[in-house]
Amino acid sequence: PTVLVRMRGAPWHLQRDYLAILARLPTPPRGFDATGFLRHAEASVRREAARLLLRMAEFRDRAMVTALADADDRVVFIAVNAALEHCSGGAARLIMRRIEQGEFKDATLRVLGVRAVAALQTEESLEWLVRRVVTRTRWLKRLKLTTRSSETLAALAAIAGLWRDHPKSATALSLAAKSADSEVRLAITAGAVRVHKRD
Repeated sequence: PTVLVRMRGAPWHLQRDYLAILARLPTPPRGFDATGFLRHAEASVRREAARLLLRMAEFRDRAMVTALADADDRVVFIAVNAALEHCSGGAARLIMRRIEQGEFKDATLRVLGVRAVAALQTEESLEWLVRRVVTRTRWLKRLKLTTRSSETLAALAAIAGLWRDHPKSATALSLAAKSADSEVRLAITAGAVRVHKRD
């Protein structure tokens, strides 16, 4: 489109503002392919491009993977929030890898990432969640829960809420139920309650 051609030659701040206007429209402009702006040098332009493209079904999956790999946390936040509603297998695997490699420094971002992976509700996502919460002791190699964090609590809540009766959940839920930590016990109760209310 002519507008897209003009935007490419505009100063970055005008590109950002125009993308922001498009992203706020009740219905995004059909066929307006702004994916090139996800590679823009200015993070604020990438943020607005992500907001727009993640609302457009025809571009969402590809845009989500690109945005999830961004170096700017705010771009990643936008993508992870969108992944809570629509998350492809490729996007979920990218979230898993970035969390495993410690690339999500912000605790809230990690929690949202855990919830997005859980929302996919696949065997792969369950197995990953269990690995996030169950480990082995160093010497006797006994199974135990990982150190409590907002991320592990979110993972336990997801396991309890979405896979309570799944055989692969049994160890994690049993360890959590026996935990001396009331927040850990509450996580598996709260997770089950949320799913029950939704049903």
